[in-house]
Amino acid sequence: MSKSDRTVQNLLSTIDKISEAKTPDEKKFWDHRFIEQAEQAYKTSRYDFVSDLLRQIAEKDEVSEELINDIVLFLECCAAFYDDGKRKYTLCLIPFLASSAFGLAYGRLPEDALNAIYRRLKTALPPSYEVSVNAEILNAEHFSFSPFTLYTKIVRWAKTAEPGICLFYPSNETAEEAENLVADIRIIATIISCPNGSDFSGFNLPGKAQQTLRRQIASDLRRVFKDHFPATRFEFLLSQSMEFKRYLRKVNMSEPILEPFLLPPVLTLTEAGKAFRHFSLREALCNLRQLYNLDIKDLQVAIGAFYESPSVGSLSLMEFRLGISKRGDLHSIVQGVVWPIFYDDPDEVLCILDRCLSWYGFEPDQIRLHSNHPFPLSDDEEDDYSFPAFDGQLHEPQPPETNPPETAPGSMRLN
Repeated sequence: MSKSDRTVQNLLSTIDKISEAKTPDEKKFWDHRFIEQAEQAYKTSRYDFVSDLLRQIAEKDEVSEELINDIVLFLECCAAFYDDGKRKYTLCLIPFLASSAFGLAYGRLPEDALNAIYRRLKTALPPSYEVSVNAEILNAEHFSFSPFTLYTKIVRWAKTAEPGICLFYPSNETAEEAENLVADIRIIATIISCPNGSDFSGFNLPGKAQQTLRRQIASDLRRVFKDHFPATRFEFLLSQSMEFKRYLRKVNMSEPILEPFLLPPVLTLTEAGKAFRHFSLREALCNLRQLYNLDIKDLQVAIGAFYESPSVGSLSLMEFRLGISKRGDLHSIVQGVVWPIFYDDPDEVLCILDRCLSWYGFEPDQIRLHSNHPFPLSDDEEDDYSFPAFDGQLHEPQPPETNPPETAPGSMRLN
């Protein structure tokens, strides 16, 4: 048996022990053993043991779905940490939501925004910590890697990152791509390190101190971005506006969206995606009103469930898509919005979506759910811009036939 095979088999054996544990103490023991083995595997493996492990776990009927989800989440979080023997490094992301009818900012961040983030973090963290702030704006697609691939990239970024403002991860976004975006998650990436004799307990700032730090960073960014991007609307996830919080309390109820800060990327990006579902719906409706003079009473919404097939004979619900059209139009749409499921219960996501549409003023006869027709997710990028209409068919967004403006909004995609 090769070393790589032994790594996966040892992890699988420990997972079996966790699944078979009879007492909380026994489970805690094997949980700790799995954590140690997984951390060591990241350090020593030269191949993607994570994908191999998850594939084999999926074939084991005796492992519960809850345990599988916990394992996946841990492996994704563990991928954010790297130890070179001298210092420990972690990737921390600062996402913000942006919308503009004139295209979104891309490339290098304003220098005063970069300096503000660096200064705030250096002041708040212990003196032995180093902070590297990436100089260019990124989006969620820059981090859409498998856990092991992300880990290998973090190793590379940690080796090239210099303390202060640097460019350890250049953006590959072009002007054409940015100008075609109406709304998106934008990301400021940081690499934070501490001496090998320490750990990242310095992240555990007292609740009030962390809240103050989050507010200070968001306030700095609002001030700078207002001057540099006057035609763009923003929502800063680490310290949400009161307007956004009031809305979320009305529609999310028992499922609040967190204000993630100094957390592994998978947790931060998940919360950013949950917030972007709401942000993109708001911005889509604003654009329809501004560009086409269409009010809520003039619109209707079709909702479709989109599935992928992880294995033969099985379907997994991944996202809902909203096709927004003019009221009475059965065969076309003017706007599309994507609502990913993430780790949430699909029924609860659908309830939240229904509350959101009601909050904006949609009546029941303006909403149609195509619940009996599963739509397949395609590998074809062109299909990413197709959304259900009232007729139950998929369509690409098109401007209304009457007096279309020169610039029409694209689909609100979670990148």
